[in-house]
Amino acid sequence: EIGCTLAEIHGSLQLPRWSQWAPPAEYEPCFARMLGSDFQQRAGNLPQAALHADFGFSNVCLNSNGAGHKLVIVDPLANNFSCPTHLVHGPIYVDLGHFLACLQGLVPARTAIRVHPGRVSLMQERFLAGYRSARQFAFEDDAAFAYARAIAAAYLQYRIKFNFAAHIATR
Repeated sequence: EIGCTLAEIHGSLQLPRWSQWAPPAEYEPCFARMLGSDFQQRAGNLPQAALHADFGFSNVCLNSNGAGHKLVIVDPLANNFSCPTHLVHGPIYVDLGHFLACLQGLVPARTAIRVHPGRVSLMQERFLAGYRSARQFAFEDDAAFAYARAIAAAYLQYRIKFNFAAHIATR
């Protein structure tokens, strides 16, 4: 259901004004290393959509009431390591990759869920299958996982820099 919901966001969301996606300049080397030095040029040839810009566990909620459950997506704001700004249009793989990276364990400790490692690939397959069924066009799983690796590299660099700066500030 989460994959279907993201596909609906990508298929339906129209932004009144938007900027074209590019990773923040300081994390561009992570994306170039994982996706190839010409990734920004190739990104223009990939399926495009209005991006959530932070499609991860902490922004996907399940609202339960007496009538059942409803999936709610919140906080469509940039996360500063894969998207520098909100209201951005770019490759669908940015949002797909962000969620795949979360499934692989790239989440803050407060939002981590315990998943048996053997189930991670099944969850990733179902997420992509849900997206694929709702959008009904061919897309590359390899590209989604490549973006997941690039986002993970940028996130780790961001966390290391953040933790190091916090450590220095307390001395």
